[in-house]
Amino acid sequence: MTVPKQALQKVPLFQSLNEQELSLLGDVSSVKTFDKNQTIIHKLDEGDTFFSIVSGKVKVILTDDEGKEYIVSILKPLDFFGELALLDGEPRSASVVAQEKTEVLQIKREEFLRLITANPELCIKIVGVLGRRLRKANEHIESLVFLDVCGRLARLMLDMAEQQGTRGAGGTLVEVGYSRTELANLIGTTRETLTRALKTLETMGYLAIQKNKITIRDEAGLRTRMY
Repeated sequence: MTVPKQALQKVPLFQSLNEQELSLLGDVSSVKTFDKNQTIIHKLDEGDTFFSIVSGKVKVILTDDEGKEYIVSILKPLDFFGELALLDGEPRSASVVAQEKTEVLQIKREEFLRLITANPELCIKIVGVLGRRLRKANEHIESLVFLDVCGRLARLMLDMAEQQGTRGAGGTLVEVGYSRTELANLIGTTRETLTRALKTLETMGYLAIQKNKITIRDEAGLRTRMY
């Protein structure tokens, strides 16, 4: 099983922490494993724990009154969720389910608050990262409201390129670890409409698509689809 401090060193939320701060946080952290399809948190559960994925994959979902499931996001190793619970303790706004056997690092709110009370500089660093994450969330909401499907897809591709893309002579290669259905859910559309949007952006010369490998050939052109 992964040692908490080793996992903490890789979590983006904690990358600005020094060795001493990571050790303090490691002392109040633990690692837990969830099986495939096991619910990690339910919507409206008490928000008392932060999670970061060590291995595996989870989906963040909302369900309507008729029981239809909407995937808000799909998270992989190094991604984290439940971070607001560290600060406000409010009920969960969505459910999170393991899509495969998943190992997570977890920190209880009570222990976290005790730690930052004694180490206020630690709190300042973490809040700064949370602020940047909130801005990203706002951009995602904005794209769903104001952009068409091609625009939303363009923004998602550019975000993925920034986070995990590999630059080469032919452009930036993005290895998409999502199914087409999952990708469609991430931009609030259907699989069929996603397929048409991908074809449109490829025809315009912005993308080159080979199964789950997408190369961004014209980043500037792709950005024009976001406005």
